[in-house]
Amino acid sequence: MTAERQLPFESYVGFTLFKNGLPAAYGGAWVVGERAAFGMNIFEPYRGGESGFMMCQVLRVVRQVFRVRWFEVDAHQFGLDNPDGIATGAFWFYYKHGFRPIDRKLAKRAEAERAKIAARAGYRSSERTLLAFTGSNVALDFDAALRRKPPLHLFDWTTAITRTIARRFDGDRRAAEAAAQQRLPGGGEYALLALALGIEDGETLALLRRLARAKPRDLFAYQRLLRAFLKLPQSTPMRKVW
Repeated sequence: MTAERQLPFESYVGFTLFKNGLPAAYGGAWVVGERAAFGMNIFEPYRGGESGFMMCQVLRVVRQVFRVRWFEVDAHQFGLDNPDGIATGAFWFYYKHGFRPIDRKLAKRAEAERAKIAARAGYRSSERTLLAFTGSNVALDFDAALRRKPPLHLFDWTTAITRTIARRFDGDRRAAEAAAQQRLPGGGEYALLALALGIEDGETLALLRRLARAKPRDLFAYQRLLRAFLKLPQSTPMRKVW
């Protein structure tokens, strides 16, 4: 995509899958460091059978190339405002491949429902139950056994920026951008991020400047730099900043 049409912080990586020269599926991953939103639509003739295998291969590639450890699927993919997702029981497709509701109560309910399915031959989850599961996104966490916290969410940054603009500049984004550019000339959205996070040291500002330059040109270099930035304590919004 052209630079001015790219997302400010995420790297969108789209894909189309082919089988025997024919398109079988399409989708994308929205990568931010170790976290990625993920979506995939498998064309009807290819659903079932190898569909899980195809999804796993895409996840494997994204994980290996970008070192993603947390994949998140929006509830729409398995039924929220999506009757087809409910009718096909798409929630269980993701569950079978390791995705679990982010909401803890729904995760426990899903575990209990899965036990019913295993214990009762011919048992099928009701529409009401499947609709209840759409109350939470589902995530695949490759480090769940280590009990690590989820990677920083994009909304952590955008919320910090929005609240800083509201609190310090009375909602005037242009004034905030002007102040941010004084701190980090040419930093684009990362100048606003530096302002929101209270970053002032030269080394970290230089890293943010490199991020801003790499973003529209090289998504691989950009994600490497982003992972380095996310390891710094300064990258996490603090309540006092908000």
